[in-house]
Parts: sequence; C-alpha cells; structure tokens
Amino acid sequence: ALANGCYLILSDRVSPYEEFTCKERFGKVIGSGDVEGLAQMIENVTRSYCAGEVVDEIAQYAAQKFSWENIIPKVYEGLKNI
Repeated sequence: ALANGCYLILSDRVSPYEEFTCKERFGKVIGSGDVEGLAQMIENVTRSYCAGEVVDEIAQYAAQKFSWENIIPKVYEGLKNI
C-alpha cells in the first residue's frame, strides 16, 4: 500500500506501526477492536487526504524504508554479526 502512495490506517497490534506510518506522518493508528474509532478515522482520512505530492512522498518513504535493495544489506550485516 505504501509503495503506491496509500495512506495507512493500522491497528495498534501491528507491531511496527510507527515505522510503517513514519510516526503517523503517512498513516494513523487505532486501538484494536475500536470499531467506532475506525469508522471515524476512515471518514476523517477520506475527507482530508490529498493526492499528488503526499502520494509521491508516501511512495518515496516506502521505497527508502522497505525496498529489498535497502533491506538486504542490513540483513546481511546483521547476519555477519551473529
């Protein structure tokens, strides 16, 4: 979703939610089981989310943080230190 510039709405049970949302810059986090909060958040996000620059910024963040080209060297270095 991030790679396509989509704004995220995540449960607090998704353990890396801060990293996925860039500390809620590119998404929001709600408490698990908070159905009313989820409905309100979806409504708020769809009203305020703007396309264009934000979409590109989200996609760039995803490419930097979560592309295999950037992840593999970190994994390799971690494995070398085991």
